[in-house]
Amino acid sequence: MRTRAGMRLPGRQRGLAMLVLVALFAMGAAYMLVKALDKGSIQMSLARAQKNQDVMQQAKAALIAWAASEASQPTSGQGFQAGALPCPDVDNNGTSDYSGQNCTAYLGRLPYASLGIDDLRDASGERLWYAVSTNFNRSTNNAINSDKSGLLTITGQAPASNVIAVLLAPGARLGNQDRGAAGINNPANYLEPPSITSATTSFVTTTENLTDTVIANLFNDKLLSITQQDLFSIVEPVVAARIERDIKPDLLTYFSNWGNAYPYPAIFANPNPGTSVTRPQSQYVGSTTTATTGGLLPITATAAYTWSAGSVTLTGGTAGSISAISCASAVSPFSGWQCSFTLNSYNPPWWNWWTCSGWSYCMVDPSFSVSASAANAGLSFSIPPLAGAVAVTSSVFGPSRSMTSTSLAATLVASGAGNIVYQGTHSYNNYSGSSFTRSMVVTIPDLTPNPVTSAADATAGWFITNEWYRLVYYAVSAGYVPGGGANCTALKPCLTVNNMPSYYSSPSTNKRVLLILAGRSLNGSSRPSSLLNDYLEGENATPSDHIFEHGLGKTISTGAINDMVIVVAP
Repeated sequence: MRTRAGMRLPGRQRGLAMLVLVALFAMGAAYMLVKALDKGSIQMSLARAQKNQDVMQQAKAALIAWAASEASQPTSGQGFQAGALPCPDVDNNGTSDYSGQNCTAYLGRLPYASLGIDDLRDASGERLWYAVSTNFNRSTNNAINSDKSGLLTITGQAPASNVIAVLLAPGARLGNQDRGAAGINNPANYLEPPSITSATTSFVTTTENLTDTVIANLFNDKLLSITQQDLFSIVEPVVAARIERDIKPDLLTYFSNWGNAYPYPAIFANPNPGTSVTRPQSQYVGSTTTATTGGLLPITATAAYTWSAGSVTLTGGTAGSISAISCASAVSPFSGWQCSFTLNSYNPPWWNWWTCSGWSYCMVDPSFSVSASAANAGLSFSIPPLAGAVAVTSSVFGPSRSMTSTSLAATLVASGAGNIVYQGTHSYNNYSGSSFTRSMVVTIPDLTPNPVTSAADATAGWFITNEWYRLVYYAVSAGYVPGGGANCTALKPCLTVNNMPSYYSSPSTNKRVLLILAGRSLNGSSRPSSLLNDYLEGENATPSDHIFEHGLGKTISTGAINDMVIVVAP
């Protein structure tokens, strides 16, 4: 080796220089290797994180779809329960595990087989774990609607409360976790900290011991939560569609049964707001005292129907008169309204002798009507009786009388009472030389609650059981309440609905009655509330102008809107 001046270095110095060059080369190579290893490690770490995120997102989508789909949920015993989630899998076979109506445990593995999805695994090859809030598992013990919040809480870097469910990617085994046959179903062998006290919903962190509320993001567990917004933004449109399918027909049937009128709404806050759990279903009674024609559905199943104002009138056939009329509420074994009376034979004058074929007295197929008034019929979803259900006898417990051409008409008046008129012809022909009578007792059965009011009803039971009626606003034109005349006019305007989907009939200004599903709270106010704008947004919060708007997928000038309008008629 030579110096810059061209002088050749001694051999010993040349050796040292070579060693320095080799060392520098080795250091550079090591640096490049470390850089490459670091880059590969980072890329691997990112890939693992992305894998965990992807599989948890798939699981989250599957859970929400299950909660919204009636087809995917089991139907035995409970029926459709929008928003309900399956119980976790505690024995590692892929299916939900129940203990009666409750989950065997509220923390376990994701029940992939019950969800109908693949066996999802995290980046370490482990099955996902899953926790569900105790008030959101599918069970008749839970009333689930979009006013309900979860009971789970997440602590750590991204804290959250009111969480409905949590998905967990457990990651590789840490410390002395035993994932062999003996410990395969123990959450402590998969989730940290290892001091989880049970496989239900009790969790312990290193700093606090909270029961039934905490999941901690510690060590190598990765979490993904399901919030109220996540769940109900998908579930609420499904519920609106079910209301249109299952509840709307009952309003239309009521309208037909009662001579073209809908029941009065129940007052929104009387004495408690509609969504208040302290307001029982029995208090959802229509009211005639409010000036508005909007409120809540009169969904009571226990309305008292007080009968009065009975009368009996001879309407046709041949008979002399009706006497001894006595009407009162029916007694056992009947219920409803009961009128007893006497049909008297006809004694024609001499110039009309041929009416009785020359006999002094006769009775030929006399027709009569029996009327009654049932108070409160227009304040609830009541069903009037059919003509064939009316009993006509010679005494309360006597033999039945043969009747033909029977009919029953039911109409509602402004007081909320339901007027019922039964008409029929008594098939009886008799001619005699002396006066005679026929004793009659007509029993009009009591009104019955519409199946829509019953939690046991196969079609509408889900609506009552899960108390969605607390979140449904009911608006009706003044022309279509009892005594309204069944007509929209300038004085009694029809309802206008803006932004309706194209499959609804137009124009939007001729609506008679509609339902509005108020979704989850958007303004952050606490519920229950006596203020309508804590439930409805935009035009829907000011119903007195008779203008409403459908809010799915819409944003209004004052902010978001999630109200969904179901037009009942037309």
